[in-house]
Amino acid sequence: RKIPGIKLEIIPLAPATYNRLHASMKTVNNILGWAHAKAIENLVERTGAAKAISDQFARTEWTVKKHLGPKGRGINLIQRHKAESDYAVAAASIIARDEFVRRLQALGKQAGLDLPKGASDRVIAAGKVLA
Repeated sequence: RKIPGIKLEIIPLAPATYNRLHASMKTVNNILGWAHAKAIENLVERTGAAKAISDQFARTEWTVKKHLGPKGRGINLIQRHKAESDYAVAAASIIARDEFVRRLQALGKQAGLDLPKGASDRVIAAGKVLA
């Protein structure tokens, strides 16, 4: 985040936003595709970038491409499995995880509850307290 010249875009999804998107998009991959496309669009607008690289998390590249608007459609978008071998994609993955952990901690603090990550009995217990 502190390297001069590096541009990044974070698309945070609050739980209510995620739930609304899931209701209309039906799958996590569609939500991820939309968020990746939104980040690409924002970066193209801010930087004039002509190329982007992304992990291909779905079966086809269309999962991201179908969500690109006019600014993003002209970009050279490279999607491939295991794209974390590219330093930019690896850094983006680390930044995304950090953002997730920070926001989960903030939500937990707001709720007065430790919100554990993952899928476990602790997660289920925390969910029941919140419900």
